[in-house]
Amino acid sequence: MVVTKNEIAQWKIAKQFEKRKIRKEYLAIVHGTPHLQRDRIMVPLGMHPRIREKYAIRPHIGKEAITFYEIEEEFRALH
Repeated sequence: MVVTKNEIAQWKIAKQFEKRKIRKEYLAIVHGTPHLQRDRIMVPLGMHPRIREKYAIRPHIGKEAITFYEIEEEFRALH
């Protein structure tokens, strides 16, 4: 999460995001296991055509996006 104190700082941070100078990192908990322990995904992303809060793969109108992922920990179901 990025929070700014004023409009000037907000503008500067927005420019850094626009120029891709900021590295974003996320931690996710997912259901299932990817085939690879780590990989790079390169697909163009854009707004979902029907759900504005989501992004989707948009081959013709999306912006270039590169995502690196790595599995940090796996949990097995207890039966």
